[in-house]
Amino acid sequence: MICKVIPYEGNEPFLFISYCHEDKKIAYPFIEALAADGIRLWYDDGIHAGAEWPEVIAEHLNSCHACIEILTPAYTESHNCRNEINFLAQLGKTVIPIQWTDFPMSLGIRLQLAATQYIKRFTLQEDWMLLQRLYQSEVVQACHGWLPVY
Repeated sequence: MICKVIPYEGNEPFLFISYCHEDKKIAYPFIEALAADGIRLWYDDGIHAGAEWPEVIAEHLNSCHACIEILTPAYTESHNCRNEINFLAQLGKTVIPIQWTDFPMSLGIRLQLAATQYIKRFTLQEDWMLLQRLYQSEVVQACHGWLPVY
């Protein structure tokens, strides 16, 4: 499966999309929907051959305006995703957790995200409802205004 969105590289505010690769079947259509609506975003397809993966991820987490975390069982069990959660907390970045399915999260993940308002995707009947909730957020609105090249 391939995502058709070119990750944003520039100086305007952008969203970092944090997801587990096992979940690309849900992450890629979500990324494509955000980009089609003009949201500047970066996800790990923006890592170029030969680049040092942790450095590129950390650089983009550090420079993002906010991060959307696609929470699934695979995400919460992923060492790399948990590192991203911890690093974002250290940076004091705004995170928007989207709990995609109803599953029991570990105490550690719940602790990291305890003060953050979730969007529970599994309670929404239609995809547009998720986007509507996201677009009400000021941090998401700040990342609007980009027409991606497909």
